[in-house]
Amino acid sequence: MKLIRFAILFGLLFALVCTSNAQEQTAPFTYHANRKDFERYLQDLHKRKQVGDEHSLGAMFQAAVLPNHDVWFRENFGASLGAKLSHHYAKHRGEVAPFLSQTLAEVLRRNLKEIRVFELESDHPVLGADFPGQTRIGLRARRRVKLFSAMYSAKQKSKQEAAAWVGVSYFVYAEGAFRFVGNLEPELDEPSTGSDQETPARQPVRIRVGGNVQQARLLRTVFPVYPPLAKQARIQGTVQFQVIISREGDVKKAEVLKGHPLLVQAALDAVRGWICEPTLLDGQAIEVVTTINVVFTLGG
Repeated sequence: MKLIRFAILFGLLFALVCTSNAQEQTAPFTYHANRKDFERYLQDLHKRKQVGDEHSLGAMFQAAVLPNHDVWFRENFGASLGAKLSHHYAKHRGEVAPFLSQTLAEVLRRNLKEIRVFELESDHPVLGADFPGQTRIGLRARRRVKLFSAMYSAKQKSKQEAAAWVGVSYFVYAEGAFRFVGNLEPELDEPSTGSDQETPARQPVRIRVGGNVQQARLLRTVFPVYPPLAKQARIQGTVQFQVIISREGDVKKAEVLKGHPLLVQAALDAVRGWICEPTLLDGQAIEVVTTINVVFTLGG
């Protein structure tokens, strides 16, 4: 009888432990909309990627996709702009989990152990007042949207060593969790919805041209001023933009594709001063979408 009681007691304890472990594995992570919890959220992702806990990672990656994105974008950015952002997000939402997984894999591969997080407001003229060089958002939200960004980096062994880093932007806090929304920019080359009396209906609003081709049409190039912080940190590299060249030949809009955050603003300031020879199609000036590279190199 004692043996039976012991077996029953042992069975109950075993079931209790298993239930507790299962709850621990499946319970959702709880975070709040602040910088400290965003850092904790990223650290939790990093730890699970490090130990190969793909089950928990998969759940966290799926939770990073913005639910009810159409409602969220329209409420925060208005009907017109919200619709564009929602359409753009819908096309790329399936890339959220792979992107976050690849980013964490790259962080581990490059042994980037230091992390800096940034809590920003959508109406700030330059995102990241405490993070010099961050790109402008170029959007006007209907209400203030709190954005979260992060940069992984490694300690430099010497001042001569180029800084290694990986950045990830942007997250928002919606429906009780951090959600990845990307750079909050609709497609640059979306077709215009308005009419243009100067352009025949059969003629495109703009065309895409290779970067090397457009570079040859430059009439004026403005060279960037090397940011003191980047120079002090021995940071160099290329900042790449996708730009729209207007019918007159000046830079109408520029979107950062890649580049170190400390170099971005200086490169953007320079690119805005570039002037190209107008591009003609059937004798009519049209806009051009192209890529521009701005290279920063330290001498000596």
